[in-house]
Amino acid sequence: FSAVIFGRIRAKDGPGSAQALYDMDEAGFVPHHRFLHRVLRYMGLFHEEGLQVIRRLGQGKAQSRLRLYHALMEGCMDSGADAIARALSVHAALTEDDLTPTAETHFALIKAAMGQPSLLEAQRARQKLQEGGYLPQHPIFEPLLQECFLLLKRRKSAWMYMDTRRAWYRAVMEAATPEALKNWGWQPLPEASASDEEALVDPERCLRTFEGYYKLLPAPVAGLL
Repeated sequence: FSAVIFGRIRAKDGPGSAQALYDMDEAGFVPHHRFLHRVLRYMGLFHEEGLQVIRRLGQGKAQSRLRLYHALMEGCMDSGADAIARALSVHAALTEDDLTPTAETHFALIKAAMGQPSLLEAQRARQKLQEGGYLPQHPIFEPLLQECFLLLKRRKSAWMYMDTRRAWYRAVMEAATPEALKNWGWQPLPEASASDEEALVDPERCLRTFEGYYKLLPAPVAGLL
């Protein structure tokens, strides 16, 4: 079944891959959540079928279901210019399932933003996500995008690269909450306007943000920078 499922995904046959999962289930080989997680990471291009898979086969505890939505949301990165629209559709389904977005939800959204064709478009998408309340007003997201686009020559490497930053993201979000940043007296850089293209893609903004984290975070966390 696994070969058929992933073969249909590679062939961009979303309905076929979903049906292969259902056939697997009906044959008595119930797909466990770890397997569904692997599959959903590649179903961003056909996220509607991915959502149907979650509804039909992804029942379980809230935390486990959240991980499935996050996997599908991250997979939307591979759908190009439609990545954000698809990720927000998954986000809407997540909340309709009575689940509460977490820091991991925010990471999945910013990962989907990596699917934009350029750094400028990714930063604009990030701004819209923050303005819409989907991402918190936290300075971590801007340098994540800057770092990914400036360091990677191949866009296909973005997925793997972002996974290497996941532990750093968790540590920073835990230590540098908005309340902590306020108490430490550190003010993030003024947000660039959507029309200020040079500021949105200025690597110096990224560098100054990282320097701010290094000065303010506890030593073990700062060492991750």
